[in-house]
Amino acid sequence: MATKPWDSRLAHWLVSPLRETWVHPNHLSTLGLASGLAAANLLATGRPASMNWGAAVFVLSALFDHADGELARMTGKTSAFGHAYDRIADLIVKMSIFTGMGVGVRESFGMAGPFLGGAAGLAIIAIFVMRTELARALELEANRFDIEPEITAKLLRAGHTIIERPVHFEPRSRAQGKKIGCRDGVKA
Repeated sequence: MATKPWDSRLAHWLVSPLRETWVHPNHLSTLGLASGLAAANLLATGRPASMNWGAAVFVLSALFDHADGELARMTGKTSAFGHAYDRIADLIVKMSIFTGMGVGVRESFGMAGPFLGGAAGLAIIAIFVMRTELARALELEANRFDIEPEITAKLLRAGHTIIERPVHFEPRSRAQGKKIGCRDGVKA
């Protein structure tokens, strides 16, 4: 079984004390949305110190984004509305962050900065929506490195064409964060 990312584990640990309180997962979604919008505004200033704070506040927003789901699963307070609200809030934050970064670099790039930031935000939203719909349609079972062959096989069975493109690759060492090993190749 795959290990959760560090921010998901941290969010789980942080929200554990909230299990028996009045705090609802949607409250955390709202905090994630508010902190994400604040981060985007800080990034949009173009001032290095504010942009650094914007990056830190964005990490906080991402933590809230994980915390709402963790609390919902812990307390059984899952709902279709909560799931949709979380998704919409997350996409608003992502669009705002990229747009904020684009606005923040407008002194160097002129109006191309905000335009490219907005375009990047829209691209993230499009990828997210397409990836979600495609993943649902594929009914994936794998959850580690064996997911790539499963995705490939199911896409081919569904009639999709896969086009290979050359990629320049320099492998990382374990000291640099390499996590895959020979056993993962055997499992795939």
